[in-house]
Amino acid sequence: MVRAKTDTSELDALVNDLGAAPGRALDETRKVIEKGAYNIKNDAQDRVRRFMAPARSKVRHYPYLVTYDLVADRGGIGAEIGPEIGGQGSLGHLLEFGTATSGAMPHLIPAFLDEAPVVERYLSEAAKPW
Repeated sequence: MVRAKTDTSELDALVNDLGAAPGRALDETRKVIEKGAYNIKNDAQDRVRRFMAPARSKVRHYPYLVTYDLVADRGGIGAEIGPEIGGQGSLGHLLEFGTATSGAMPHLIPAFLDEAPVVERYLSEAAKPW
């Protein structure tokens, strides 16, 4: 699974503030995180398909293996987004970054970077009533 680093200090502060909010705020937060994860997954799948479009790819099943899981615990709500491990899904890091003999197909990191500001905006709006 490919992981991207970004400054989430403001988002972490918002999550901490939401920890003290009523249960409805947590439900709204979960909805925003799930929608963001869904959008990132779909965008990553579309990006890989566009890279593969010019030629019939040997990893044509890979886009279907990009999924997401919601993760909720006392620390907050989040999502893990990436290919299922096993089969072509195990090639995710090679496709994202490329190898010495094949070019990169950046799909997960760009999808995350495009969706992160949208998720932050909706989380901020969800927190306004509280």
